Amino acid sequence: MKKLSLFILFIAVLSTISCKKDDESSGPNFLEINEANLVGKWNLISEDEDGDIFTIEACGDQYIMDISIKEDGSNLLKFTEYTMIDQKCTPSISVDYVWELSDNRLTEYIHDETAEDNRLYEENYTIIELTDTTLKLESTETYTENGEEKTSVYIETFSKI
Repeated sequence: MKKLSLFILFIAVLSTISCKKDDESSGPNFLEINEANLVGKWNLISEDEDGDIFTIEACGDQYIMDISIKEDGSNLLKFTEYTMIDQKCTPSISVDYVWELSDNRLTEYIHDETAEDNRLYEENYTIIELTDTTLKLESTETYTENGEEKTSVYIETFSKI
């Protein structure tokens, strides 16, 4: 009887481990948040502003973020925005941005030696999801509207190209 109980316990444990492994493999393949896993071209597919979700479909809304590491080891970020000009989807490429990663915080800025901290413009994001195919960034913006200070939360979802 004792052997039968141990055998049943063994099968139950094995079954639990097997099911847990299946559950993990069927979900998204979350990646470690590091520089190597961020590198690539990311196409903006949706934007959420304070809970209102906007899906990107038309040429005028297309937005590609290209995250790379140059041969000298410095980090480069460029944006390509597509707009409709004379019925043609026309790309416009941004200036070069520098990007930094600290834990799950992504910071982009324009390097300018005349600016404070050598940063002319700076944007900060929290990486809330990183998989083989998806990058989700969250940012907040505080602004004044009609004399009242407001804060909005944005979540941008990108798909890897």
